[in-house]
Amino acid sequence: MTDAAVGSVFAEKLSVSLCVLRIAAYGLGLLFSLKTHREFFAGAEQAATGEVPWPLGLALATLAGVTILVALVSEVFVESVQQAAVAFGMTPAFVGFIVMALVGGAAEMASAFSAARKDRLDLSVGIALGSASQIARFVAPILVLFSYVIGSVPMDLQFWPGAVVIMLFATMTAALVTNSAVGVVCRSAQTDGVPDFRHDALPVATSASIKGTSFLQTAERVRMLRQLLLGTSVSVCNIAIHAMVMVAVIHVARIASESATSRQSLRLTAVMSATAAVLMAAHLAEVLVWSFAYSFINIAPPGTDLVYFAFVNYTTLGYGDVTPFEHWHLLGPMTAMNGVLLFGWSTAVIFEVLRRTMAAPRSEQEQREPAQCGRHE
Repeated sequence: MTDAAVGSVFAEKLSVSLCVLRIAAYGLGLLFSLKTHREFFAGAEQAATGEVPWPLGLALATLAGVTILVALVSEVFVESVQQAAVAFGMTPAFVGFIVMALVGGAAEMASAFSAARKDRLDLSVGIALGSASQIARFVAPILVLFSYVIGSVPMDLQFWPGAVVIMLFATMTAALVTNSAVGVVCRSAQTDGVPDFRHDALPVATSASIKGTSFLQTAERVRMLRQLLLGTSVSVCNIAIHAMVMVAVIHVARIASESATSRQSLRLTAVMSATAAVLMAAHLAEVLVWSFAYSFINIAPPGTDLVYFAFVNYTTLGYGDVTPFEHWHLLGPMTAMNGVLLFGWSTAVIFEVLRRTMAAPRSEQEQREPAQCGRHE
């Protein structure tokens, strides 16, 4: 038996053991909250409202009927979501974490909001967290155990690492919010009516992180993000190189324009030639940076002249004789964007150097004229 097969068998046995333990813990929790210590979970406000409790038989019948209706609606909903996920290219992680959570928990969220508006904060938090706890401690273990009876392939509790990190992050956030934020908000509402919004930001940030992670959990979006990050990094590196060269060129041009010489045409020719040569060297260095990035990621088939490919992209020639691999196709346009930007920047610097150099003779003439006037007087 291979190592992968041994690991799969171990994961199945461990999942079954954990499911049994979680179901037992859930049963003990029900016994604790409904039988042995039910007074700890009875809200004092419920008795004060004067609501008449339903008969046990009517309550159980209503619960059974609603459960059957919810099961039928859920079957239709799941079928619709599967088709929509295929049509819109949504990943199973995005459907499970976002779509199913929002639509499937709509009734629970409405009940939690209603309880919160009635100042039943304990009931609101219990509804909001009770559903997730019930899924983790009862529904998921039951599904894993039933998969050995009615499923074609047994399920296990071995999640991908991203899901584990998300669940850990969400659990820590929920624990922090319920243990501290609820008390802070209650005290603030009793004193000045202004809640502490610091604790509101944490659940919002957690939800945004989970949604963003689930949305990006596709190969195409990951590839696009990888290309954008690499292209942006190389572009920023080239912009930094160009900025340093621009500062040096303008500084040297200013010094050259201030130097005294009788042949202004010679100075203009020398300054402009040196500026053009330095800028061409800077662009060559930036093309080499792109070619190094290309070689690092193997953007094209082996044997491709990557310096030539980088030149074609950087100068926006677009010959088309060399094409990158499909999973790196965005780097070509990003190279062209970087080249257009830096070529425009170089043009602006050339005109600035020309302006400074042309203005130097006039400034020298203006300085000589007052001196000559003073000698005549």
